[in-house]
Amino acid sequence: MQIQRTLQRTAVVAALFLASFATVAGSLAGGTIIAPLAPGQKSSLSFLMPPGFAADKGVWLVYDLVALAPGDDDSGQMDIQQSFEGVMTPLNSFYANFHARDMDSMKSAGTIAQRLEEVAGHREPGELMRLMGADLYAAYESVNAGKGRVLVGRVVTHLSAPGKSDAPLAISVQRAQGMQPLAMRVTAGQGELTTEFQEKAQDSWAYKAGYAAGLAFFGWLVLRFFRRRN
Repeated sequence: MQIQRTLQRTAVVAALFLASFATVAGSLAGGTIIAPLAPGQKSSLSFLMPPGFAADKGVWLVYDLVALAPGDDDSGQMDIQQSFEGVMTPLNSFYANFHARDMDSMKSAGTIAQRLEEVAGHREPGELMRLMGADLYAAYESVNAGKGRVLVGRVVTHLSAPGKSDAPLAISVQRAQGMQPLAMRVTAGQGELTTEFQEKAQDSWAYKAGYAAGLAFFGWLVLRFFRRRN
């Protein structure tokens, strides 16, 4: 059972790494918010759609989140507001939510920096400390030392056609309970979602490739162990 969990965790890490190189056909724009609920940090972003945007068609939004979990309680939640500025948005489309119970949860033990980099790009420790603030950075360091859990998840939502091409898309992290968001990346696009966004993480090609990589690495460790004994 422990071996199976180890392989699954290795697969998740490898899958995120491989998926970061996948071509996201149909994506138009996006951005990243680091430590959105840390004191003094921005919790929102907005951006215009690029040339070629079809204002008479709907938009899909893909959110990728890395967060800390202080304990083993899976009732945590983070709420997001999404809309085109100046465009009426139905209430059932106005909010997006992350739920801890639906996210991949695992001990970090030195890998949280890699997961954060996959979502937010490379950041030096000094920059992370400045962006997160003292308290969140201390929690980040604690989880990185293996004390606590890291949550990794993705949510896909949709917005109706805005009807005009000059309306900025506004995204805002409103609140979080039972989790501390480290970084959130949002990608906006039109048309068909790519296979990576349509499938569950454990069914995607990246997960399968990651699982195979984890299996190969585990086999290499076992072989090395027995060779040393002989």
